[in-house]
Amino acid sequence: MNEAIGLVRLARHVYSKSSDVLHGRSSMLNLPEAASREWRLVVEQLEAIIAP
Repeated sequence: MNEAIGLVRLARHVYSKSSDVLHGRSSMLNLPEAASREWRLVVEQLEAIIAP
């Protein structure tokens, strides 16, 4: 359960950074590649938790 809560918090953080770019609050050029890697990692980990 703690793992899921940690992943959700991380997902919210990464989503916030991505959202800033998507909505023009931050430049796409300023988005570090680490942010997209983080997003992929978070999604994969969340999928692993909920997968039957």
